[in-house]
Amino acid sequence: VERLTECIRNIESIDDTIVDKLIALGIISVLDLDEVGAEPLVSELEMDKDVAEELIAAATEETKKITAEKESSKAVKVLKKEETATSEDAEDSTEEESKEEESKEEEEQDNV
Repeated sequence: VERLTECIRNIESIDDTIVDKLIALGIISVLDLDEVGAEPLVSELEMDKDVAEELIAAATEETKKITAEKESSKAVKVLKKEETATSEDAEDSTEEESKEEESKEEEEQDNV
């Protein structure tokens, strides 16, 4: 609802009561608004067609931002996961190297 409100506030010809009317129609996010399209706004809210289309265009842009943010968030999670795995692999190989060195040292001491 917050993003919807923020998105709508950026349009000059729309007032804050529109958010309440949209919510009454079941439109609670910019994703819903983008999906619904302009026609229900014109027919149900008696909104001017140009204003409705401007509102939908703004919702579409906000939807693109949300999608990009989600994709970016997913990419960051994947990178962190890979980073953690790489770090764990490095720790494992360091432990193995230490054990090998200890074994060699013990063999050398046994040979002495």
